[in-house]
Amino acid sequence: MAQALTFVAPQPALLRPQRAASEVAPEAVPPTVGAASSRSKVGGVPPLLQGFALGLALAAPRLRARSQRLPRQAAVDEKPAQAAPKAKAKAKAKAKARKKVVAPLSQQVFEGLFAPIVTLGYFLVGQTFVERVRGKGIELHSRAITAYCQTFGIQNRKRQGFIKTAKKTGHELGMLAEGGIFGEGLIGKQALEWYQNSGLSRL
Repeated sequence: MAQALTFVAPQPALLRPQRAASEVAPEAVPPTVGAASSRSKVGGVPPLLQGFALGLALAAPRLRARSQRLPRQAAVDEKPAQAAPKAKAKAKAKAKARKKVVAPLSQQVFEGLFAPIVTLGYFLVGQTFVERVRGKGIELHSRAITAYCQTFGIQNRKRQGFIKTAKKTGHELGMLAEGGIFGEGLIGKQALEWYQNSGLSRL
C-alpha cells in the first residue's frame, strides 16, 4: 500500500520573488481607456486645435514686434517730408534777411526820362510819400483802362495786355526808379500828413 514518493526539484522560475506592481515596466502595463482619452484630449480640446493654439502663442511675440516696428518706420519716412517745408521756410527767411543791393544814385538818375524828377521827390518828400502817390496814380490808370475796355467790349485778355504795356512803359520812362537812398527825405512826415488829410488816399 505504500506508494513510492518522488521528489521534484523546484524550477528556477518558481523560486523568483514576484515584483511589486510599481516596479513593473510601463511598457508591460497596457494603457487603459481613461489614459488614452486623457492623452488624446486635454480639457476636451482636440489635438488639432491644441497645435493651432500653440502656433498662435509662438507667433504672437513676432507679430507684436512687427506691429510696433511699422509705426516707427512710418514716422521715420514722414520726417524727411516734414523737413522739406522747414528747409524751404528757412531758405525764404534767409532770402528776406539778405539786404537788397541798392543801385547807386548816378545809375538811378539816368534810368529814364522821369527818373531825375522821381529821385528829386525821394530827396524832398521821402520814399514813402512818393511810392503812395505813384501807387495811387497806377491804380487810377488801371481803372481808366478797365472802364475803356468795358465801354467798347474789349476782352479781359486784351485789358491785361494794356495794363502790362503801361507798366513796362512806366519802367522805361524812369517812373519806377528804385530809390532807397534818401529815406523819408526832408519833409517826409509833413507830406504824409498832408496826403492823408487831403483825401487823395480815398480816391
